[in-house]
Amino acid sequence: MHYRILTALAVSMGSLCASPPAIARVTRLHIDSRAPLPAKPGLRAYELIQGTFDGELDPTDRRNRLIVDLDGAARNAAGKVAYSATFSIARPLERGSGVLFHEVPNRGYGTVTADED
Repeated sequence: MHYRILTALAVSMGSLCASPPAIARVTRLHIDSRAPLPAKPGLRAYELIQGTFDGELDPTDRRNRLIVDLDGAARNAAGKVAYSATFSIARPLERGSGVLFHEVPNRGYGTVTADED
C-alpha cells in the first residue's frame, strides 16, 4: 500500500507536461486519516486517505532549474532543500481498473523549510 502511494507521489513530482522533470525524493509519508466515502448506488465504494509527505531536492541539479527561486531556499545539513505537501487519495475498496487519475495544481500552498538536523 505505501509503495503504491509513494509511486504515485514520485510520478506526480516528476510529471510536468512539456518541461523536463524536476528531480525530488520523498523522504517520509504521514497518513493522517483513512475514512470510507459515502457509497452511491451502482458505483464502487472508496476510502479517502489524507496526509502529508516530506521530501527533498537538490538545488544544484540542472533538472531543478525550472523551480523558481530554488537557489535562494534554505538548505538542510545534506545541502538539499526540504519541502512538505498534502495529499488526498480516493482508493477503491474493491479491485480497481489500475488507472490513477492525478491532478496537479498550478500553485501550491506548501512551504520550503530547512531541516533542523
